[in-house]
Amino acid sequence: MSAARSTVKTVAPKARETAYRGWPTRYFDDDGPVVAVGGYARYAAVFFFRGTELDDPDEQLEGTGAMLRHVNLRTAADARRPALKRLIREAFKVGGQGSAMNTNRGAKQTS
Repeated sequence: MSAARSTVKTVAPKARETAYRGWPTRYFDDDGPVVAVGGYARYAAVFFFRGTELDDPDEQLEGTGAMLRHVNLRTAADARRPALKRLIREAFKVGGQGSAMNTNRGAKQTS
């Protein structure tokens, strides 16, 4: 989990970190939560609050929720993969969950 947290902090150094015991550590921009990192018995996971809006050419994202997606990390090396860093970088460009309220409930915008 510490490798995943370090990756988020490296990719998004201005993100605000909030940690509560028993809950994933959340990272915010001015619009709300963007990503979270949770640690579990056999893996860690990076959660993307607006994951359905992210381009995922490496097909890392998992989940079936309305907006939330996640990437499971089995090793510390998984947290340092360039493809994961790209997703985190893109997530902060898309913005926090609060900004989704202004984009048709998080629907992906097209030009």
